[in-house]
Amino acid sequence: MKILFHGRKGFFHSIADLDPGEYLTVSRISTDNGFVGFFDKPTKAEIWEPKTITVSTVTGDAFVQPLPFIVTDNVVLLNEKNPLKLTSLYFIQFMINQIRWRYSYGRQCYKTKFAETEIILPIKENGELDEDSMEAFVRSVRYWGLVESIFPSEV
Repeated sequence: MKILFHGRKGFFHSIADLDPGEYLTVSRISTDNGFVGFFDKPTKAEIWEPKTITVSTVTGDAFVQPLPFIVTDNVVLLNEKNPLKLTSLYFIQFMINQIRWRYSYGRQCYKTKFAETEIILPIKENGELDEDSMEAFVRSVRYWGLVESIFPSEV
């Protein structure tokens, strides 16, 4: 992962300490893209951009986030080192989800541990990622157009 992404983690811990607010909030749950509600942003929390991949430290579930969000400290955040196609990000999310069985409450995937995670991706003969193959795979999935339409056009 560390070849393709900068790995970070969220800043704040307890959602119970937050007031309802305007910021989409992601935590370590394995459903609904990790979305747990809308809350006020803690002072030191960052607002993360769309196309960030979030990975729950507890379940290992990966999601590509379509909207700006804040995040708890029990989520690993993956930001591209070099721009990737949206379809490539979804392919990578899919591949991360294929290995989520490795993680559980007793074997959480913290940032350092997750940085060493390896997934299999299609590579061209010249060693570059084969984003065209990843795109073909993702675009073949029913309803891809609906998923793609959620992202702002400038992303």
